[in-house]
Amino acid sequence: MSHNRNPKPTYPDEFRQQMVELVKAERKPTELAKEFGCHETSITKWVRQAGGLPMPAQAAPVGPYCKLLPRWSTFIFEFVHGKAGT
Repeated sequence: MSHNRNPKPTYPDEFRQQMVELVKAERKPTELAKEFGCHETSITKWVRQAGGLPMPAQAAPVGPYCKLLPRWSTFIFEFVHGKAGT
């Protein structure tokens, strides 16, 4: 018989929704975790399950390597699926 030493706490849906709204209002999950006593990973998961956040313009890739990203991702896809070099 196994015993779980640290069972995961169950948070009410209203609490989860409040955390999602606070993150959407530009509060950081790390700050909220400290303030409300839950784990940062839980808050991040709830935000992702709620549809996530739109990527801000400044978070888009910039610089000399941004042109390589589409080709690199195509290369990785082809490599994983066995089509590289064909």
